[in-house]
Amino acid sequence: MVSKASSDLATKLFLDCLSAEGEALDNLVILTKELGVSINEIESYEPLAGCNAYTNYLTRLAVYGSDVEILTAILIDFPVWGANCGKMSYALKKNYGYAESSCVFLDKFAAPLSEDFVSKSNELVKSALPTSEKEMRRAARLILEYELSFWDTIYKYSL
Repeated sequence: MVSKASSDLATKLFLDCLSAEGEALDNLVILTKELGVSINEIESYEPLAGCNAYTNYLTRLAVYGSDVEILTAILIDFPVWGANCGKMSYALKKNYGYAESSCVFLDKFAAPLSEDFVSKSNELVKSALPTSEKEMRRAARLILEYELSFWDTIYKYSL
């Protein structure tokens, strides 16, 4: 996303996303340890298609999509992802006694996107209307469908 951004503003927004993802990976390590998932389990894990569809689509957008398609997908989906992360964090703390520090991965995603990120993203998205509206609607619809596929797959394999 960063390497093909079409403006300095888009580059900054994508760098912000990259920074947040790096931090999330560090926080995910904390959560996996608290969940008792060993490094061997992580390394031997076989991916589930329904869980990878979301990231594969986001990668497709990163390679072939426009800045506004990517930003639309992020603006539409991150609140949904965040709400689900918030529910999981709450359940882990309330029902299983997990500490705040163990749920940082989930809690960071549960927090709303920064007003600055949303404002600047909306600025770019609005500047692409109505020309890119069809593509932005498609990106929003597909990212939400892939998000649902992720959660449906988690549920299916948890039974």
